[in-house]
Amino acid sequence: MKIVLLGRGGEGVLYLSRLIIKSFDGQNILSSEIHGMAKKGGLVEVHLKIGDYKSPTIGYKKADLVVLLNNSLKKLAYLYSQNIIFLSEKEQEYILKSNPKMLNIYMFAKLAKVLNIDYQKAISLINKNDAEFFNKGFNNDIQ
Repeated sequence: MKIVLLGRGGEGVLYLSRLIIKSFDGQNILSSEIHGMAKKGGLVEVHLKIGDYKSPTIGYKKADLVVLLNNSLKKLAYLYSQNIIFLSEKEQEYILKSNPKMLNIYMFAKLAKVLNIDYQKAISLINKNDAEFFNKGFNNDIQ
C-alpha cells in the first residue's frame, strides 16, 4: 500500500502520519517527509509505503491513495493518484468552526474506515478528548 499525505504546515500532517504508522504496527513501513519551507502554511508531504519496499518515496501516478488535509492542494494530489480522501465543503466548514486542530484526527478516522483499520485499535491511538471528532469521521457523521 502506497499512501501520500498532503497538507500545509500546522494542519497536523506529521501527527497523522504517526497515527497511520502506529495503526500498522508490526508491518514493514517506510516513510519520507517533505517540509515546505518548514513553516506554518508551507507544503507538507509525507509518503508512506506499507509492505515490502526498498525506497520510501512515491512517484507521480504511483500512489494507491492520497489523503488531502487542505483542499487547495487537489491539483497536486491528482499527480499521485485518482483515489483521494478529502473534506467535503460541509466537513471543512464544521471543522473550521468547531476546532481546526481536530482536522488530522477527523482525517485519520476517515482513512481508518477506508483501510479497514480496527475501530478499537484506531481509537486507542488518540487522546480520549478527541474521540468525538474521530467518531464523526469514522461514521461519516457530517453531511
